Amino acid sequence: MSCLSLTTVRQSAAGSLALGPCQSTSLRAPLPLFTDVAIRGLDTGFAALGASDWVAVEFDDVSIHAAGDRWQPRGGCAAAATGAAVKARPCETNGLAAEDQTFDLIADWGIRHVKSGLCVSASSLTAGSGFVLAECHPDSASQQLRNDYTRVRNENSPFVLKGSSGELVLAGAKDGSVTTEPQHAKAAEGSWNSWAYFPNTRQLRNQYVAITSLGYPMCLSACGAAEDVAKFI
Repeated sequence: MSCLSLTTVRQSAAGSLALGPCQSTSLRAPLPLFTDVAIRGLDTGFAALGASDWVAVEFDDVSIHAAGDRWQPRGGCAAAATGAAVKARPCETNGLAAEDQTFDLIADWGIRHVKSGLCVSASSLTAGSGFVLAECHPDSASQQLRNDYTRVRNENSPFVLKGSSGELVLAGAKDGSVTTEPQHAKAAEGSWNSWAYFPNTRQLRNQYVAITSLGYPMCLSACGAAEDVAKFI
């Protein structure tokens, strides 16, 4: 992941913080507060300053600039089309939105790919089945993935396939596969059975806060064929 560096300067005090898999240093004359602290690339969030008491903190002369080269979405995905496999691939970083990772959660419980206008559809209503893109049909039992419309924006929540009588959910794995899996079964190592929706980037991610066992966040993707997704894993 690229870094976002922030530097503050006020008289004799100076500090800096870099976000990403880089190093951070903060100095307040004459003693360092922290230095060379590794920041995980898998985290999504904000930088924060903590204090042991209620004190006034003032920032001025703040300069923010981009660092690194991950400031454009990565290309290479085949165009989304009817019948294309729905997979998972590493989420774009730095608040970017890639076309293959942008989806709308629509009122009939469908998941609609923004660019193509196609909907995520289970290839069958049995466990272990894959998902493809298909023309949207509000009454299709293969496309109705019920979720808690509010909670899914604040935490991981299951997407329950209506046509399975509530038994199957939209699940994913670190190898990029996206399948139907039993709702109440414990997810296998390296896999997940719930998602969080990030409305600003329209991403469906496998983690709202960092889940270290899953590594870097994975997003639902309409990238196309399996070999296309493999480029990003």
